[in-house]
Amino acid sequence: MKPAQFLLMLLSLALFPRTTAAQDIRVRGNAVFYGDNTEFSGPYRDGETIFGAHLSSWLSLDFGDGVEMSAGVFADRRHTADGGFDPVLPVLSLRIDTGSGRIVIGSNFPAARHQLIDPLEVSTLELTRPIEYGLAWVRKGAREEHDIFLSWQKLNTPGHREVFDYGGTARFNLFGGLAAEGQLHGVHHGGQLHDAGPVLNYTAGGAGFSWKGTSSAMGDFTFLLLALGSRRSRETFAADQPSAGKGVYGRLGIHPWERTEIWLIGWKGKDFYADEGDPNYGSFQSATPDIGWKSDRTCLELGIRRTFQLARRVEVDLDARLHRIEDKTEYSYRFTARVPFEWPAPGKVDSH
Repeated sequence: MKPAQFLLMLLSLALFPRTTAAQDIRVRGNAVFYGDNTEFSGPYRDGETIFGAHLSSWLSLDFGDGVEMSAGVFADRRHTADGGFDPVLPVLSLRIDTGSGRIVIGSNFPAARHQLIDPLEVSTLELTRPIEYGLAWVRKGAREEHDIFLSWQKLNTPGHREVFDYGGTARFNLFGGLAAEGQLHGVHHGGQLHDAGPVLNYTAGGAGFSWKGTSSAMGDFTFLLLALGSRRSRETFAADQPSAGKGVYGRLGIHPWERTEIWLIGWKGKDFYADEGDPNYGSFQSATPDIGWKSDRTCLELGIRRTFQLARRVEVDLDARLHRIEDKTEYSYRFTARVPFEWPAPGKVDSH
């Protein structure tokens, strides 16, 4: 079924029911227009241009007591590729409101990669894999916040191993804007039904602290410092190199003006590798004809983001970044436009 046909079906279902209260059933969705360009020429990460848009729309049925089911479709259109929408994926989830958060079973659109930092998950996954399938538990309490998930990417078949990733972030508020923080991300290739290659495991994570405050010079600011470790299977590459690594990550973000953030990231690692992390933070040199390994790594990033509100619910983010990767200076930039929609519109009463 084509995306347009599926969306028409959802609209028909929303219009047709007479026995369901109007406030219990809605069509919701989100359109995201994006462009990301990375001018990298080093041995760790290839330069890439990602330009496209994705559309998600679903029928939302509210059962009351904080229980909501969604069924719909997600479609991505990469403007630099031939053909139409690819992939076209189902949206099917059960969402349970816990009072201080939510539990999601099925499809999920995680916010900012579950708040994982770039060494653990590269930021372009927000554009190339915005939807996940599995379980998620997000909580935001007075003293503790977390975003924990398990996401299936592939099933075990005769042609390939089962693949899923897991992990999350947690924050424990202490006092005066100071908090203890932890992050974890892992990727597993396995399965018992079919022996389709080696069983592989990649895990990376760590702990540290964050500090939020306000100063007259910087405005609102956030500071994050994490000590990280990693462990990987060596069956696929760099078998003669250490399987365990470590690193220190620091990020200072300031908000000198409304809707503007300027940040500085510093990284120092040794034999660090995360399977879905930004390769610029890892020791694996995959972007060269002669694949290599460099144990000691350093990099810096200076960035700025400006958010523009075009309408009441329509926002555009513009990012620009400078990267100092070993002895090379590179740059990248991104735009993201988010257009959420809902029918009937909030506050309006259906005449049926």
